[in-house]
Order: sequence, then C-alpha cells, then structure tokens
Amino acid sequence: GVGQLLAKLEQLQLTENTIVWFLSDNGGMKRTSDNRPLKGAKGSPYEGGLRVPMIVKWPTKISSGLELKEPITSLDIGATSVAMAGGDPKQSGLHGKDIRPYLTQQSKEAPHDILYWHTAKGKFPGGVVRQGPFKLLIKTKGKPELYNLKNDLSESNDLAPSNPDHVQRMLVLWN
Repeated sequence: GVGQLLAKLEQLQLTENTIVWFLSDNGGMKRTSDNRPLKGAKGSPYEGGLRVPMIVKWPTKISSGLELKEPITSLDIGATSVAMAGGDPKQSGLHGKDIRPYLTQQSKEAPHDILYWHTAKGKFPGGVVRQGPFKLLIKTKGKPELYNLKNDLSESNDLAPSNPDHVQRMLVLWN
C-alpha cells in the first residue's frame, strides 16, 4: 500500500511537494509481536506499548537515512501540517508541536521537554509522564514506577523506591 501511494505521487509529479508520514498508533500486540528489548505491548504504558517508529519522507527537506532519537508524538503531525499551511498550531487548539526545525536539523534540541500519555483503559489505568530520559508510570492502584530510559530501555529497574523526591516532582507535572 505504501509503495502504491509513493508510485502514485511520482506519477502525478507530486513527490517533491509532498510529505509522507508513516507510523503505527501503538506497540505490537502481545500475542503476535516481539517488542524486545522493550517491555509491554499494545495497551501497556511501558515502551513496548507506546514507542513506535515514525518514517517521514520529505525529499526536499530531510536527508535520506537520517535517524532522529528524541521522542515526538503523532500529535505533532497535525501541528506541523497546520504550520506548513501557514497557520498557527498554538491558536489551532492542537496539542502537538511544529517539529519542522527538528526534522530538518535546523535545531538539534528535543522538540518536547515533557510528554504525557493518558492510559485510562484496560489493565493499566492511569498515565505516563516523560521528562528527558525519565519516565513515570502513574497507576490508579499501586505505586508509581520510575525508569531512566537512557540507562534502562527495557524498564527492568524501577527507580521509584530509591528516588521519592524525583517521583514527587514528576507527579506534580502530571497533576
């Protein structure tokens, strides 16, 4: 399907003026996917449920093969699109951010200081706050979990018991 779309853009000579976003909305399903080294799967607040690759094709602006490491969110697609059309993402009411400077490497800074996920359904009601490499899982039942994703991408070492002050600072952000 993606190949057919790209071929049609080529046929219509729209390749140079079109940005193509390709991503999933969540991590793979537990029974049919292997998200290793990430913990969790679809519906989970762990990285295996939240982290997905995003591929962006924008021939005149992004170098082929460029790999960016800072987290962004699918909400950024709408905000970036509004900005590309000459609108103001902040006035549009969208929660995303115009990430063109990051995509084109005009800025090497992470587009987001803090990211939030609301996980009100299923087995893990609550939410997630991500600030830099730190990620706090907030549960409606049970204690929060804190991970440093830079040092522990598989979320196997809960830092919350030994860092109660950091947990509290991140809970303030969530609230």
